[in-house]
Amino acid sequence: MINERLFFVVVNRGKADEVLSEMQSFGLPGGVIMHGDGTSVNKILKVLGLDETHKDIIFIPIPEELENPLHAMVEQVFHLNRRNRGIAFSIPISRYRNENILPEQMRCDRTSFRYHCIFTILDRGKSKDCVYFARQAGAPGGTIIHGHGAGRSVIDAAFPISIEPEKDIVMQVVLTEQVPKIRQTLINNLKLNEPNSGILFVLPVSRATGLFESKVEVGG
Repeated sequence: MINERLFFVVVNRGKADEVLSEMQSFGLPGGVIMHGDGTSVNKILKVLGLDETHKDIIFIPIPEELENPLHAMVEQVFHLNRRNRGIAFSIPISRYRNENILPEQMRCDRTSFRYHCIFTILDRGKSKDCVYFARQAGAPGGTIIHGHGAGRSVIDAAFPISIEPEKDIVMQVVLTEQVPKIRQTLINNLKLNEPNSGILFVLPVSRATGLFESKVEVGG
């Protein structure tokens, strides 16, 4: 089985094409670019109303052997090791491609990963609440990706069209030991145990670049 990673890069809006161009030098095809917003933990920016910045989010499946070279590239070329330049992280996906459920002895040990990424999918407008409650539980800022739902369309009474609810995906990379508290805080405050309230899932991060733990800025 080929070991693979899902490689994510979050950079300021307009930088995605440059990042993909550098990736192509590794023999990779084009990836997927999505638009979103970053959330800052800087109190001064929040007072000025500048605590959100437009972001490009790139993700692309890569072979495991390119994980370290790509992290080195985004650090050296795009300086993601400096504050406010963006983040990159990779998620192991090989084991999730098996058709059969893995036996317990083959499952990943959660504690062996330093970071995890919490994904929360909510109706548009609830993402700021998600970021707020997560911060109350010790999480940093995150990245909000905009999209829309499918499969729960509503037919408007006046016009014969389908209306699909707009969605936000809140993506936050946090230290592994923070996951249980943040997860439970979001479930309780966003009422995620209730039908149609949202979806939360957590995936391990095998490597990350651009995270600053000293001031809880690990979410980019």
